[in-house]
Amino acid sequence: MFVLSQQRIFLQPSQFVAFDRAFLPTNYYSTIFDKQYNIYKLNSSISLNKNILFGRVVFNNLYSGSIIKGVDDAFRNEENLNFTYFAQIFTPISLLFQTNYLLNSDSRNIGIKEAERFNGNLGLEFELFNKLRGGVSFGREHNQQWVVKTNGTRYFLYFETSNLKFINFTFNNRLVNERLSLQKERKFSNFSFHSNLSGIFEDSSQIFFDLNYKENTMDYIVPPTYLPDFFERRTHYTFSPSVSFKYFLLDNFSTFFKLDFLSFLVQREYNKFDPTNAFSALRKELTENSISLNLNFDLKTPTFYPLLGISYFYRNEDNSLKPKFEIDEKTLSQLYSLEYQKNNIQTRLNLYLSLGLEPDRKNTFSMSSNIGIMRYDTPSPLNDDDRDEFSAITNISYKRIFSSYLLFTAQLELHLNHLVFLKATRSMLNNWNRIIRLTASTQYRTEFLSYSPSVEIISNYVTFDFESTGKSVQSYAFRQISYRDSLFVPLSKSLSLFGNAIIKFSERGTLFWKEFSMTKETITNEIFLRYLLGTEIVENLRFSFGGRIYNIEQSPLVAYQINRVYKYYSFAPETEIRFFYNDNNIVFLQGWYELKFWNYKVAGVVPNLILKISVKV
Repeated sequence: MFVLSQQRIFLQPSQFVAFDRAFLPTNYYSTIFDKQYNIYKLNSSISLNKNILFGRVVFNNLYSGSIIKGVDDAFRNEENLNFTYFAQIFTPISLLFQTNYLLNSDSRNIGIKEAERFNGNLGLEFELFNKLRGGVSFGREHNQQWVVKTNGTRYFLYFETSNLKFINFTFNNRLVNERLSLQKERKFSNFSFHSNLSGIFEDSSQIFFDLNYKENTMDYIVPPTYLPDFFERRTHYTFSPSVSFKYFLLDNFSTFFKLDFLSFLVQREYNKFDPTNAFSALRKELTENSISLNLNFDLKTPTFYPLLGISYFYRNEDNSLKPKFEIDEKTLSQLYSLEYQKNNIQTRLNLYLSLGLEPDRKNTFSMSSNIGIMRYDTPSPLNDDDRDEFSAITNISYKRIFSSYLLFTAQLELHLNHLVFLKATRSMLNNWNRIIRLTASTQYRTEFLSYSPSVEIISNYVTFDFESTGKSVQSYAFRQISYRDSLFVPLSKSLSLFGNAIIKFSERGTLFWKEFSMTKETITNEIFLRYLLGTEIVENLRFSFGGRIYNIEQSPLVAYQINRVYKYYSFAPETEIRFFYNDNNIVFLQGWYELKFWNYKVAGVVPNLILKISVKV
């Protein structure tokens, strides 16, 4: 958790970027406060864009915070604040000043509790003919991780070309280079290059070339505290070219081909040796190369549109170690063995087909199917995760438009999956998984009633290949039928009834596939009802009141669990206040006061609140 959060704040690209004069951020404010049970969440964003002092000021702030009460009051927040001022000195040169503040903090004991960046840059930007743009800036940064505070210099450079055209081709590229040098030899850098070439021809044929290269380096403080200035350096290299084309063999018959390649390298090393961490004496490297191919043929007619395709994916992961500090041979050999066990090769081949049939405007039939084989191999004899997997998914659907008020859809989905572990140590887990899902739904909408019910039946059967030779695994079945709906009834010009219902009935038990019989072990009933009566107090302001009911009851049927009945009930009166001035200015307040029962005993009262505000100018 903390590694990802620290990478997010320190690898985030600089906010000192080119400003497109035609698409400057809109003035807006939005916030969402969500309190349900013991979890509190707050997300807010604000953007201001004004002409001030012979130039333009742009201010942006994004905040996200959450608290889990009762779990040591776990608190986490992230904030990204950006202030930019730019003014045109003379055509085509502009002066830019920018300051950024980034914060990531977590009260839980997960290593580094807080990371903070505060920086400022001053630079110049140029723009020629709306096609060429570039900029450079220099500044300072205050950086804090954990209890370590450092300062340093930073610079940012970018150059881009946009929509350069020649013949039928359009060319775009962008280069960004950001570097931060802190005290105590810590560095952060971000270099990226993206290039794109696209061509569209008279017969609607298309061709695309895409190239991405990224290089990120980061140094962040890690425990233990008794080693001064101890940090880990991670460097990420990514190279990903891609080419695709769509060619029309006939006016309504085309072929599409796409080739993607990805090369990924991560290097990890510590600047000092920690006697309590043997890996700190080594430089770790993770290399991953993958290639994917996709080819399909597409025919489109007014009533019939089939598509046939094939895809192939290959990925190779290699982990290696290189000594950096002195370490004994025995420990080194053990670490080598651990890393070697992670190496793997994965291949996947898929054949897919989709068919669409629309004999008239009221009826639509469609079918899609995907059959694939995946193989996962590990070269280490100590890794027993080698496996093959076969999967087949078929989806059949039908849509019928009876009138402008009534629409009916039905869908059948079949999923078959066979997992086979190739080594005996895990072969007991080899299994077939069969899933059948049938859904039928209706939409009825008039000026007097809007009603959308749906029914779903799902069956999941898991059978193990070798269950007859052991008692550690047992085939099982899960079956469920559920009903969902949404209802809206305008009772008058200012009064309406609306809500939704969810009802589920499911059972789980031991499966005997050969006899296709099932011994039921658990039955679960679940009901959720929510209905409100709403009225428009004044124009664009609505007030609604009602309630919600939730009930779940789980009953075991096996003898040794017969007394473990789980029953949970809750009832909550609910209110809503909605101010809807237009699509950009909305205030929404929802609250419900939940009374909970556990096995027929009062378990507590929980107030819940959701507040959403969105204002744009």
